[in-house]
Amino acid sequence: MRNKRGSICSRLPYKMTLKDWVLHLVATPSIIVLANYFIWGTRYFTEGKIFIAATLLTCILGLLLTYTNMRSMFYARKKYPELSRTLQRLTLSFLLYAIMDIAGGFVLLGVFASLPFAGFAFTLHKAFNATLVMLVAAAVAALGYEFFYSFEKWKESIRANEALQRLQLQTELNALKSQVNPHFLFNSLNALSYLMTDDVQKAETYLGEMTQVYRYLLRNNSVELTELATELQFIRAYFSMLQTSSGTGVSLSVGVPDSYMNHLLPPLTLQLLVENAVKHNIAHREKPLQICIETNSKGWLVVSNNLQRKLGKVHSTHIGLNNIAAKYRLLNQPEVVIQETGGRFCVSLPLIAPADEVNSILQEPLSYPLAQP
Repeated sequence: MRNKRGSICSRLPYKMTLKDWVLHLVATPSIIVLANYFIWGTRYFTEGKIFIAATLLTCILGLLLTYTNMRSMFYARKKYPELSRTLQRLTLSFLLYAIMDIAGGFVLLGVFASLPFAGFAFTLHKAFNATLVMLVAAAVAALGYEFFYSFEKWKESIRANEALQRLQLQTELNALKSQVNPHFLFNSLNALSYLMTDDVQKAETYLGEMTQVYRYLLRNNSVELTELATELQFIRAYFSMLQTSSGTGVSLSVGVPDSYMNHLLPPLTLQLLVENAVKHNIAHREKPLQICIETNSKGWLVVSNNLQRKLGKVHSTHIGLNNIAAKYRLLNQPEVVIQETGGRFCVSLPLIAPADEVNSILQEPLSYPLAQP
């Protein structure tokens, strides 16, 4: 029996769950008895030959309909997988079940009429009864399978929201760590102190940029999405601070059309990528690190830098790139593309159109190893 069940499942687009099988095993005997009673009346229980033949033929039909209904169910789930489209999925499932079940019921009536010992006549009344039973069977199947499926999707959405919240907390923690990073803070204050004695006007500009950076870090690391224009404004201030404290060995160019400025992306994404580039590469006045932010032909945001790796192994926890990739997965967006090409390290990010609905359902685990530059 297990082998037979396995062979049937192997031909289906997805495997049946234990709950699917439980529903099938519980509902099928009741439907078989009900269908035969509506067709045969009390003869089904009083005449042994009819009881055996009708039950056997109905079981065979039931197995065939189970297979076709499973394919219909998986087709509906594949076409409308989201929890928000439950009504469309339920309607499509019921229609497909009803068509095949009613057709199967008429075939069964024809087979019954051909039995020499049964004395069965194909009448409109019996056809109506068979249709009614098959509609009930289709409704029970559609509602039963949909209940289990929707319940599982609901639990998935709960797990996804919890995972996104954990990831958001991790991002906030990382942002707070970067704010109190002694090295970054020391360089920032040291640069400010130097400018105050050398150029007061530049010092005021630097202090304004520093205030803008820390305000953005505090306010925007707790939201899921931010506009690209806001993120670019922040990264320019952050980069200006970085350039002042680190010298002129790093440059930033931004080539993003205005039409993309209201598109969305997770906050602090650009800061993580710029920080990642500076951490892993040499930045010197004679050998500058060139960071470029632009869009490609697909409308994706591409952040790239020339590769000039630091000598020796740079300690890396891979948190930055992994967090960015995991956030896009949780937001049900295309995969972030990370690659090295033409002597450059490139990270391509899908921009989320402002009218798009973000479906935060986690389908896969968060642990995806990503290459580091």
